[in-house]
Amino acid sequence: MAVINPHEISEQMYVGSVAAAVLTKKGNIYTGVCIDTSSSLGMCAEENAMSTMLTNGENEVEKVVSVYKDGTVMPPCGGVSGIYDAIREKRKRYRNPAQ
Repeated sequence: MAVINPHEISEQMYVGSVAAAVLTKKGNIYTGVCIDTSSSLGMCAEENAMSTMLTNGENEVEKVVSVYKDGTVMPPCGGVSGIYDAIREKRKRYRNPAQ
């Protein structure tokens, strides 16, 4: 994944050891990298990609792929599961029953 670029920002922040891509139902791809901080207030790559998707007005996820810096495909983190569940739950509540 082209966005993988692990590097140190400061003594308290390291970024890019995991990258993620979110494919939306519209066919758009949003990417993100993990942000690791010494205070544990970082962000996983999947959350980063999903927040970019939401910022761009989309909320229908087709697939999420996460890749470690060595190229290993890995399962999404637990945090993104909560976000994804909340998005799906909202769509269920507001879906037009006639559709």
